[in-house]
Amino acid sequence: MGCGGSSSRPDEFTGTIAFIADGLRVHTIDAADSAQMRIGRAWSSGPPSWSPDGATVAYSTQKSEVMLASASGAGERQLTRASCYDPVYSPDGTRLLCEYIEPNVVTVLDATDGSVLTETGDCCLEPVWSPDGRQIAYLSYGTYNPQGELIGQKGLFVMNADGTRRRLIAKSVDQRYLTRPAWSNRGTIAFLGADGGIWTVSASGTGLTELVPTDAGNMVSFAWAPDGGRLAIQLGDGDYEIFVVNADGTGLKNLTDNEKIQDTTPTWSPDGGAIAFVRESHNEFAQIFAMRADGSGETQITTDQRQSAESLAWSPVG
Repeated sequence: MGCGGSSSRPDEFTGTIAFIADGLRVHTIDAADSAQMRIGRAWSSGPPSWSPDGATVAYSTQKSEVMLASASGAGERQLTRASCYDPVYSPDGTRLLCEYIEPNVVTVLDATDGSVLTETGDCCLEPVWSPDGRQIAYLSYGTYNPQGELIGQKGLFVMNADGTRRRLIAKSVDQRYLTRPAWSNRGTIAFLGADGGIWTVSASGTGLTELVPTDAGNMVSFAWAPDGGRLAIQLGDGDYEIFVVNADGTGLKNLTDNEKIQDTTPTWSPDGGAIAFVRESHNEFAQIFAMRADGSGETQITTDQRQSAESLAWSPVG
């Protein structure tokens, strides 16, 4: 268990944050009082994903097995033995979206028994759900021909959740790949472009817009606010800070300003009132901090100097 937090924390700091620490194991921490607990026994290979009811955290092990851990600490169970990693719960909690490896294919699993419901046939990765769970956005680097060469279209695709009606909505440029798609609750998909800027596009492929250009800095991580009106962005050039920007690209604002301190991987509270992030400074272990969405009330959440925190995910239940 971690130490208790300050009673003067902002009221926006409610609910539970899942993260990776302690030899890449899944932990949770209460944003209000810093009560910390390890809920995952196995070593994780990627970020945790919350079920919509906040009762379960899914993650993949270093053997790419999908595990379901109880957020209460009551235990966990292995859902799959197949090679599947970075599972993400569907909006209704009945399915898990993950990426199989060798070859890379997008796969939808039944969240109860781990059976395969949908599987793409091309080389693809980084799948994300639409807000209603009816569609999936993913990246494709093409398909393999009999000679083992990648051929075909490359870029950001959208398909129905049953694998039908796959279509390209944003094409890769000059063989450079797009990364990190994220689907907002307003239906807009953001992604990191080949030029390093943040782009947005509709699920139909219209309205392709460079939201934050590459000359604004080196963008590594970003997350949509729950209402889809803003993004929190990890932005910088060797000195990362947390920014927010409106969904139309206006109002870019630096919320942290700490020279030689790295502020990374922002995640929003379920009501959009707060942002948690990871801070690493002066060769110390990285810790979780949180602040109001306007940058005020900055507070350190974790204090354990024996382990670093990473891969944050705030529970959808406050």
